[in-house]
Amino acid sequence: MTAPLLHSPDIFELLDIEAREDTYSRLLVNLLKHSVGFRRRVLAHGFRFDPPPAESVDITLRHGLGEAGTVDVLLLDPARHWVIFIESKLFSGEHGEQTRRYWKACEELVTPNGRTAGIFLTIAGAPSSHSPVVPLTHRELTAWIAEHSADFQLYPALSIAAEAYIQRAQAPLPVAADTAVVQTLLRPAWGLVPRLAGVAALGAALHHGLPGGWTHDAITIQGKGHANPGLQFWQPGWWGTWIANERWTPDNYNIHLEIELTHGAPWRLKLHFETEPYHTLTELKALTGHADFAAMRDAFRVSLQAQADRLPRWKMSNYPFQIAKLSLDVGPEATVAQLREHLAPALAEIAPHIHTALAAAKQAIRS
Repeated sequence: MTAPLLHSPDIFELLDIEAREDTYSRLLVNLLKHSVGFRRRVLAHGFRFDPPPAESVDITLRHGLGEAGTVDVLLLDPARHWVIFIESKLFSGEHGEQTRRYWKACEELVTPNGRTAGIFLTIAGAPSSHSPVVPLTHRELTAWIAEHSADFQLYPALSIAAEAYIQRAQAPLPVAADTAVVQTLLRPAWGLVPRLAGVAALGAALHHGLPGGWTHDAITIQGKGHANPGLQFWQPGWWGTWIANERWTPDNYNIHLEIELTHGAPWRLKLHFETEPYHTLTELKALTGHADFAAMRDAFRVSLQAQADRLPRWKMSNYPFQIAKLSLDVGPEATVAQLREHLAPALAEIAPHIHTALAAAKQAIRS
């Protein structure tokens, strides 16, 4: 493997696929299929003790697990004596206890005495919601890929992609000090997702000053003619399960507060009530149960608006998915500390009212 070429485009950048989680999952599936040695390392990590043999394995991408959702990578013994799944994340967090659901569904794939294992693959080695699922970083994974690089030499495209993945994952991520100016963190940096590396560092720095069990994601927000970086924040219970079988149920909701990091001030904190995963209005209308989603969302909106006198800084909204917004009066020239000073009280102010509105929305669907 050659040294990283920090100022040269690689295969991911040339094809504009570096920000898609499926890009790395698809590559991982192909690497696992072409290297027994690499598979052996992955199985040893996931099973910890007495890993199964790696010679005969069925490996699938985006494997459906029924109501539990779709797992990124699944390795299954043809005799069904064991199964292991890999849930891969870039800068996003775990939603709706995915790994716990996947583990339970995988247990049903094996024989009565079969073994189940899981790996939660992230940039920073974040823990999963289900403790038996083993954490793994992209940096650790790509070190194993490098050890078995000779296995991919006969496949030029796979070898090139593997090398680019290694270089990206091994690059150090930026660190955001409180004194750092935010706009310096928004410049593309080398890493798995260059346009989001600094945003992820910003989110981590802000997170240290947000009491109350907050989780955050670094995201790209698409709009008409633009794609700006952004941050999402949510608390436990605000993010439900994934839609399955083209049917919306009362568990398929996604509530979060979002900042779009635009080129100028002011930045706005926006409260969204969406499906999980996100569906546009057109996509939503194709789902069975879409009228129930609208009823739940509207009940949430009515409850929050009834609390508006306790939220004087918040402007209520009637947009389909946007419930309310607040101007933070800061922008890219603020320091990390200054952004936190504006963000933390705004999040703390509205959080209890979101919990109240969500309870009202669930009650409206049940009644």
